[in-house]
Amino acid sequence: MRVECLEVGNLDPRDAREIGELVFATWPPKDEPGAQPKPMANQSYDGPAKWRPRRLVVRLGGAGGRIVAQAHVWGREIEAGGRRRVIAALGQGCTSPEFRGRGFGRALVRRVFDLVDAGDFEASLFQTCVPGFYEKLGCREVKNRVVNSLDQDPEARAFWDPWVIVYPARAEFGAGAIDLRGPE
Repeated sequence: MRVECLEVGNLDPRDAREIGELVFATWPPKDEPGAQPKPMANQSYDGPAKWRPRRLVVRLGGAGGRIVAQAHVWGREIEAGGRRRVIAALGQGCTSPEFRGRGFGRALVRRVFDLVDAGDFEASLFQTCVPGFYEKLGCREVKNRVVNSLDQDPEARAFWDPWVIVYPARAEFGAGAIDLRGPE
């Protein structure tokens, strides 16, 4: 199985549509009856290349095939343990329901963690509702409170999923809060 890396600033219209449909099928909007999937928008970025946002995808049948799994990864500067650090943020990881259980999600996440292992990021920090999946890949739950000092309510819980996970399991953030320092 091949994991492809797509640049989010230059998504092909077909890829953007397929990614949008996959994300919509996984998390349909609850407060928008009759909502339809939207193509994933291109994003601009002008920071360091190794921290650039990207979409990792698995296609059926190789190049030109249908996207059946995807994840979004980007560099995010957080503050924890009295210092700022850049972590690999991981979001929207999903696999088409008919293709779950075939290792596609594992391959995508492993590719993100390879960026950490290569030294591009200090760690990967993200929220999830399936912690057991990630624990098998070398992650652990983070007990620190996670906030966003740039939000309207800077002390509110910044993540909505019940678990906050870090890779590698040995990563430390100190005893205080982890500040996401913004929405992205």
